[in-house]
Parts: sequence; C-alpha cells; structure tokens
Amino acid sequence: MRRECEEELFVPAEFWREEPLFLTSRVTIGLTAGHTDVTFWYVLKGDSQKEYAFDAEEFNAIAWFGFDEIPYEKADPHLRRFIEKLKPLL
Repeated sequence: MRRECEEELFVPAEFWREEPLFLTSRVTIGLTAGHTDVTFWYVLKGDSQKEYAFDAEEFNAIAWFGFDEIPYEKADPHLRRFIEKLKPLL
C-alpha cells in the first residue's frame, strides 16, 4: 500500500488511518480479463493546494473534487459506496 502510493503519486503515503476503510472485489475486464481483483481502500492525507506529480501510465489525470462534484460515471464502480461510508466519519 505504501509502495503503490510512492510508485504512482511519487509521495510517501500518509494515511488518515492505518487500516483500510473499505474492501472490494470484482472480476477484471480488458487486457487482464477474467481474474478477481481484490482492493483494500485507504484514505490518504493530502493538500488540495499542492500540485502532485503522478504516473501517467497509471492515470490520465488526477484532480480534487468536492463530495457533490465526484464524477461517479467515470470512476471505479465501488467509489460511491466508499464515499458514502467515508462521509459520516469526517
């Protein structure tokens, strides 16, 4: 988890809490179709005023969104459930 953050966002992982907030699994599609992808979801601390570098092979772009601005139709299908679980904790 820490390594992924450094590899993809080029910053050390600073977690809001150490344990994952959410766990999902789904069968993959595309080039790696047919295997089950299990994902632990963590909340990272960040600074919306800072411009972050990122791995362009992993992401087309990164951006900050308010809860009412999240483009769920372009995101992971589990993101809405994750956000709904996160909101009451903040």
